[in-house]
Amino acid sequence: MDPLKIEKAFGRLTTEIKRAGSERVQLFLIYEFMNALKGDYQTFDSYLIQLFALFPALEHPLLFTGLHPAELEEIISTCEEVIGAIPELKGNEIDHKINLLKTGLHHIYDWLGVSHIEKDNRLPSLSGLSKKGNDKTYGEVFIPVVETSGMAEAKGRLRKLRVDVVGKSKKKKFELRPVFGVIGANAGNLGDKPAKAAGKLLVESVNTKNYWSGTASFELSHTWHAGNSANLALGGLFYCEMLKAENRREYFQLNPGIAITGDINELGQVLPVDEESLKQKAEAAFFSWAQVLVVPVQQLETVLELVDDLQKEYPSRDVVVKGIGELRELFYDRRVTLHKQISIIEHTAKKVWMKRNSTLAVFVVLVLLGVIGKLIYGPLDKNPTAVQFDGNVMKIMNDAGVQLIEIEIGDYSVYFEHYLPSDRENIVSLIDANGDGQNEILWTSYHGPGFGRQKLVLGTVDGDTLWTFEHSETFDYEFHPYTNTGKQFIELIQGEDLDQDGVEEVIISTRHVDYFPSFLLVLDSETGRIKKKYLHAGSIHEVLVKNVDEDIEQELIIGGLNNSLKKAFVSILDYDYIFGQGASTERYKTKGYKNAVEMLYVLFPKTLPVETSGGRRGFETDLYHISETGDNGLRVAIAETHHLNNKRTENNAQVFYLFDESFKVSSVGSTDIYDAYARDIYESGQTDILADGKYLESFKDSLLYWNGESFQYEPTINKEYLRAIGELEE
Repeated sequence: MDPLKIEKAFGRLTTEIKRAGSERVQLFLIYEFMNALKGDYQTFDSYLIQLFALFPALEHPLLFTGLHPAELEEIISTCEEVIGAIPELKGNEIDHKINLLKTGLHHIYDWLGVSHIEKDNRLPSLSGLSKKGNDKTYGEVFIPVVETSGMAEAKGRLRKLRVDVVGKSKKKKFELRPVFGVIGANAGNLGDKPAKAAGKLLVESVNTKNYWSGTASFELSHTWHAGNSANLALGGLFYCEMLKAENRREYFQLNPGIAITGDINELGQVLPVDEESLKQKAEAAFFSWAQVLVVPVQQLETVLELVDDLQKEYPSRDVVVKGIGELRELFYDRRVTLHKQISIIEHTAKKVWMKRNSTLAVFVVLVLLGVIGKLIYGPLDKNPTAVQFDGNVMKIMNDAGVQLIEIEIGDYSVYFEHYLPSDRENIVSLIDANGDGQNEILWTSYHGPGFGRQKLVLGTVDGDTLWTFEHSETFDYEFHPYTNTGKQFIELIQGEDLDQDGVEEVIISTRHVDYFPSFLLVLDSETGRIKKKYLHAGSIHEVLVKNVDEDIEQELIIGGLNNSLKKAFVSILDYDYIFGQGASTERYKTKGYKNAVEMLYVLFPKTLPVETSGGRRGFETDLYHISETGDNGLRVAIAETHHLNNKRTENNAQVFYLFDESFKVSSVGSTDIYDAYARDIYESGQTDILADGKYLESFKDSLLYWNGESFQYEPTINKEYLRAIGELEE
């Protein structure tokens, strides 16, 4: 390599680094120089020592948005090679900065829902990044931007934008003033168009005569901004904040977990952004924790194609892309905006306080303050009995429909409300944890891809946390060693008085973050301590509590997927004998656990005569639902396909088995979707068998029952269970 060229490149590089407004741009500039040396680090060690003195500290999660993990891995690897080759670079300060990059890489994989490596607890935390993925404040939203600087390649990232109303405008017009650096032709009037558009929508919405003034700011404000792609977000945020300033009882807030890009005119019409920037902006949202990306409707198809390409590499990452044509359309979608309503008490109190200096209002103030003082203590009925979901919050209500408390449940729960609404019933349960006749709130929530639902919380309507619970387990699987460590995520929660002592127990099922080990756990509701534990080789989706044998205690009817046999299962567990590991092949058993003694364990066959589009390759069936029938029997619904329709898994071909009270199959039926699918594959020549009602009846005798040693077709009680309760005749 020509030393003169290296010297000139180094001079340009140091100038660029000092000019760069972003730590991330500085990092890429240093990386490009290291790459240019082609491994000859010791020859040019003096340059590298000077460069590493300028090495940035990426301490904020926003600096990692938009980065492909493979790219960041390469940067970390190259930096470590350079440090290894030059002893002078080794030290606590540079080690800390490299560890920050490793922490960022770990979070990128979490956002993508990808199992990478367990994070080293010694790695530093990023400021502003909580376990949820990001701490959120209302009045803020993310915008995807393209970051460029001199020699550095253009890359996308997110910036957090905030708008505040500072008071009424003295100029009789709506004003929005940026308090961040702006460059470009529109630097002097960046906020004009979004302010006028938001003001127009405000007048149309509430017929106000007020004109408001606001400010707009960025987190990490030392980076300059150019272009008009933030205008849509500015208009939406300003409108929301003006609604609040109008002292409206009902108002909107933008969901702080979304990303918005788009220009806007004074009429509120959304305009496209620079076409060449769409790729980087799509990547900025995709490689982040944002769950919705709002784009101009004219560019919706282009962005969808870009996101689809990214999802081919990372299928676990879901990003909803929403196209809009006018500012007002932001407020038609509950994934994008949250509808807020202040209680009558709080709203009245604010109005009274605003008029406290009016002589005519003195008497009214005194009377209302007395009423409010009595009411503000809260409703007399503080027993929570119902739950309502509104965006990323759940509202806990009493019998009269009065809201007792509002709990934020995370951005990812918005996705599950709109795409998997049936899943919502599994994240909260109202239980009487101490037998005092008043319910407590047992809940968990989604916190983003890769985070799952890890923490269980028992709290009160007063906002007190009684206990929290998280579960992890170490296994010793000989044939599946990759499953031996890993977090357990919560699948479902509910409360039931299993031992009939007047106090409900907490029932939860958990699953390994990536693989098959799953648990059914029974917890003491007063302490959160584990009372019962059952390990299963596959997810447990359903739990139905029912007194099967007419004794004092309840039994648990559970169902889900048996990974070792790739079939749906249903099992009945006697409360006194919940322990060990469930029925499976030997390759799916771990050391350290006894065999469980299920009362009954049943596997369900595949009925469709062709390979189906099952949700998981090689898995024949999966349990969908268990419910009681009017004649004291059971109805078990089994899913054999997953035809996704707007990502809803409810739209699948199901077979249902009806069991009588002695747990024998009385009939087999199917859903309309199953019937249509069966006829389609028959008429298209994929099979010579029509899976009609007569065909399905033949499967009454095709279920497999576990007898304690092997599976058989004859319905049977597990003989190990009979032995345990002393009823086995030998």
